[in-house]
Amino acid sequence: MPKPDPLVTEAPGKIALLAQRERRMARALKKARDLPAVMGDAKDRKDKLIAQIEFGIQVLQYEKSLREQYLQLSEDSAKDKDPGFFSKSSTKQAWKDREKKRADARKALAAKIEDLPNQYPKTYPKTDVAEPCLKCHTKAIEKEIKRVNKLTKVEILHGFTAGDDTGKTDPVLGAEATQWVNLAEYRTRFERAALPAWLTPGFGGKAVDNFDRLSRSIRIRLTFANPGAERFEVLLVCSGGDAGYTATEAAAHSAYRVNPSDSTTYAPVWAYGTTDDDGKAVITLSLRAAGGETWKVKGRDDYGTVITAAGSLKTRRGLFVTTMTMNTVTPVALGDAKAEFVKQEIYLETDELTYGAAGKLPFSKFLFADSGRINAQIQNLKDAARPVFDDSTFRGEAVAMLAPYLILSVFYNKSPSYATTPSSKTGAPTAKMTLPLSYYLWTKDDPDNSWLVSARVQTKSSTGEVKSDWPAPTAADFETGIEPTSTVRFKPNAEMLKAAELTIEVEVRTYAGGINGFSSGNQGQGALVAIARSHFHMIRDAAEMNQTIVHELGHKTNYTTGPEPPDPPPPTGTAAPANLSRYLYLDASPFHYVARGHQGGHCYYDATPNAGGAAATALVASFSLYSGKCVMFGAGNSRRAIAFCPDCAERVKKGDLETGWTSL
Repeated sequence: MPKPDPLVTEAPGKIALLAQRERRMARALKKARDLPAVMGDAKDRKDKLIAQIEFGIQVLQYEKSLREQYLQLSEDSAKDKDPGFFSKSSTKQAWKDREKKRADARKALAAKIEDLPNQYPKTYPKTDVAEPCLKCHTKAIEKEIKRVNKLTKVEILHGFTAGDDTGKTDPVLGAEATQWVNLAEYRTRFERAALPAWLTPGFGGKAVDNFDRLSRSIRIRLTFANPGAERFEVLLVCSGGDAGYTATEAAAHSAYRVNPSDSTTYAPVWAYGTTDDDGKAVITLSLRAAGGETWKVKGRDDYGTVITAAGSLKTRRGLFVTTMTMNTVTPVALGDAKAEFVKQEIYLETDELTYGAAGKLPFSKFLFADSGRINAQIQNLKDAARPVFDDSTFRGEAVAMLAPYLILSVFYNKSPSYATTPSSKTGAPTAKMTLPLSYYLWTKDDPDNSWLVSARVQTKSSTGEVKSDWPAPTAADFETGIEPTSTVRFKPNAEMLKAAELTIEVEVRTYAGGINGFSSGNQGQGALVAIARSHFHMIRDAAEMNQTIVHELGHKTNYTTGPEPPDPPPPTGTAAPANLSRYLYLDASPFHYVARGHQGGHCYYDATPNAGGAAATALVASFSLYSGKCVMFGAGNSRRAIAFCPDCAERVKKGDLETGWTSL
């Protein structure tokens, strides 16, 4: 009788034992993976433990597979009976061949099973070591976590301690504060210094606390429990008001992504650093240019400690919009304009200048050139405003100190051009002879251009004698109505009144055109916007002028510059892709148009024909006969509100105002 094969007799028990051990190892693996998410030496120990258990499971599965194959071959041999002596030789031979093949396979499997301890001397378990191994490693990891130098503080710095340039002892932020992200030039100017009195009151009632709250840069201090150079990670977290920059925008302009951020998605990411030997580090991170975002800072060490700084930062933008008025004009409160910009997280400080010896802006002929070009009017206003501006102060400081975040808003008397208009009257002379005039008479406030260009009188006596050599009448010989007026009355002298017939011929200046206001340039250019107190003959009310200043500041902050969509390539030297508006690096606006009946770039959001009909959904040849709802539409109208449309509002909130504006 053949001797029993021990690999066969012990197979069921061995296979069951291996399955049991595999299940226990699987439980141990789960526990190992649930250990604290540590890093550094403790992480290496944890990773090594997980790898060891995973490999042990693979070896158990391998042995189990070998034994199952061996048992299956033996069972196949038992079922495949010897055909016997009297069977055909071919049948007998086929059986022998099968049996030999199975025997060879069993022999090879037996050799592999026997060699397992030699093949895996450190892994092949002779006893179930998974649980003790897990316990051993877990205790070691926990001991190491207790032993290590942990992160204890993550703080947003908020001001400075005199004599400490390292920031290691600087004050910290404990609550929410405003981060004035556009005021980078001020940050450079007042780094680790007390802020001047003109800056600390801030903008729109919100103070500037210290130099740390200027620009997109913020300082973070991380402190470990004990001295030693320790590795850490930091992360910026937007906890509210995300401006929603697209990947295209973030790729085009560094101010539209935080630092640190992912190089592909531009989302905030954890970034590594190392403390000094004293266990402390002061690092600088960068927020984004947008207003209205709230940012928190997290830090973590290599051992799973995660700390969120107590303070948080709300991003806002601040601008000084100082006002200057012509000496014939009363300034207008800009409450509505300020409120609209607050919605976009731009806070305007709109105090009037304190004038120097030069006084207020004198009346000047802020007129269109005869060709209708606006540049002449802008230059005239600049030339007149510059000496007044340079001689003025704001909050007790020379205005030059406020650059480049100061915009000069000039309220001036009129924004017209004039035309020369003839008129005449013939009839029996009376004390006052009214001349027919279809247009409003030019203002008397213009010292360089009288409303009266020329006048000539001719009389005829009762006998038919004509007299044409009368002295040319002057403005004093006429009576005009209260401005605005189209009334001109000639007052003949006593000798003229004796005539039977009198003819008075005049050429007068009359209003011919005008605009509500203008902006002299975008970011990096002129710092001037101008608002007309009257337009043609009309005195404009406060709401109209608030609408104009929002419109002109919209130009000033660059939000309607750039070509119409689809955009052509940007100017040479810029990094903006072709689908971005020039200079801003924001995705092109679908409602932007250039000229088309107006001056410069504007927005046609919800612009409807004056004659009636649906709003424009694409560019038209001219928008001069349209009324647009957005404040950035190219002309004032009854539908235009003191409000940005949703598209322009998004761009205003996102745009980078760090560059500021140069002098007038």
